[in-house]
Amino acid sequence: MPAKLLDRSYLRSALAGRLDGVAESDFGDAVADALEAHGIHALREHPVEGGRFDFYLPGSRLVLELKCKCSAVALARQIRRYCELECVDGVVAVLRRPMVLPPTLCGKPVDIITTW
Repeated sequence: MPAKLLDRSYLRSALAGRLDGVAESDFGDAVADALEAHGIHALREHPVEGGRFDFYLPGSRLVLELKCKCSAVALARQIRRYCELECVDGVVAVLRRPMVLPPTLCGKPVDIITTW
């Protein structure tokens, strides 16, 4: 597993302070800008079987799932579906409000970055 997947602090630093006060409609654009500014290659709205990832980082096989409003149960169910895919080694949920999720699903790491 790539070292960056185990230490997602590079994502935290890329997003830190860049999403504060961003309107819900601009949330995805703000994340894309922050990733690009830090040289993090990400595919936006990447199509996969049964849906699409908000962002996919192919170098680390990591999915970024953005949520402004969602229940923890619904989000965990969505992340579980992603973790079942062969192309995914982990998921980071980028949330507007704090939420508790399992640290792993399907044996793959799940992390949370809260912008609130």
